[in-house]
Amino acid sequence: MATIAIAGESGEITEIIQIGPAHLVRHRTWYGLDPLVQALAGRGFEVTTIRPGPVLDPAPHPDVWMISDLPLISAAALGILDVLAADVPGRSGLIAIGGAFSFAGLNAAGGWQDPRGASLLPVAMRPFADDTERPAGVRLIPTPECPEELGRLLTEAPPFFGYNLVEPLGTATVLAEFDDGAPALIASRANPNRSIAFTSDLLPHWAPDAVRWNGLPAFLHALYDLARPTG
Repeated sequence: MATIAIAGESGEITEIIQIGPAHLVRHRTWYGLDPLVQALAGRGFEVTTIRPGPVLDPAPHPDVWMISDLPLISAAALGILDVLAADVPGRSGLIAIGGAFSFAGLNAAGGWQDPRGASLLPVAMRPFADDTERPAGVRLIPTPECPEELGRLLTEAPPFFGYNLVEPLGTATVLAEFDDGAPALIASRANPNRSIAFTSDLLPHWAPDAVRWNGLPAFLHALYDLARPTG
């Protein structure tokens, strides 16, 4: 069975509710991976989810890692960064999904522009914030290098309302752009597996309609196939 491990989109949120001089501090757990996990499980994948907590022991070694809204500092604390450094691209592929804590991220909080993270990704990142809001929405446009079946799927995707602004690195290939010209889907050269970057989110707030998109399971499967090519 094909295996994939997903990390990110989870943590703790502290809220302060203030009404005049009175205030209330409330803590709650944030866990947003379920739509992605369910979509992948529906396609027959064995999915491992990594939640905030102790360092991974033993660490999983899936066919493909997927990270989404996972700051580099958290990946390091969980032991994920060490596993990625050892396994990508020789043992595992890597799919990086955009978001406020992805790539450089909001206020550079993603942190993946650090050399330890940048060496794993097929993109060149800014040393500062790269989050880019598009309130009117942007659509995906496949490039001539995009596989035909994936290209048809991308043209059916819902609009996206932001992305991380990055550039392809070295021999990496841009498989899709947004209709404003920004890179959307970038793949490294297979060696033997690939690192894949999708520069928008697949969950709110940049992609509020993605979880209801009928093509989401097929899109995630296509990303897996890109990250772990066969033949």
